[in-house]
Amino acid sequence: MKRTYHFLTYTISILLLPFFFISCASKTPPPGERGASPLPAETVMKEPPVQEGGEQPQVAEEELVALQNLQEKAVREGAFGDVYFDFNVYTLKEESKATMTKTAEWLTTHPTVSIMIEGHCDERGTQEYNLALGERRGASVQKYLYSLGIDLARMQTISYGEERPADPGHDEEAWAKNRRVHFTITKR
Repeated sequence: MKRTYHFLTYTISILLLPFFFISCASKTPPPGERGASPLPAETVMKEPPVQEGGEQPQVAEEELVALQNLQEKAVREGAFGDVYFDFNVYTLKEESKATMTKTAEWLTTHPTVSIMIEGHCDERGTQEYNLALGERRGASVQKYLYSLGIDLARMQTISYGEERPADPGHDEEAWAKNRRVHFTITKR
């Protein structure tokens, strides 16, 4: 009798399981959300308009060139110099703070510009360790720029660890160049 009861309970639960999933999947969204895009309007991708002759405009390539030109202009004006670190360290040096002060001043005079703060390491250490160290380096630079008045919404960080060396060498001179944070303009 006990075995029959367990078998019957098991069979009924197996038979009712699909109905449970069907009822959960058929729920309709609240009235205010019907037909709404899950992304904000400014992030929804739209097809660029087709020019005469059926050609797509080269907006992305032109924008990349404009960002690169703006980056070069900023570097000529003394902003966006790389920030260098000692081995296995993510605290800022005093000379790095001077470099970032110039970057903050430039960003203040260009309030629509957003940047990517790229953390880099030398080749010593594991890939996981170097990614984490690059992330901490980027975060320390972001924190310092924030303390100088730059809005966090204008700064993103990414760690490349050892993957994008500035110098491909395998000695102390090359490693010193690779332990850095590099800035890239992402929006003008």
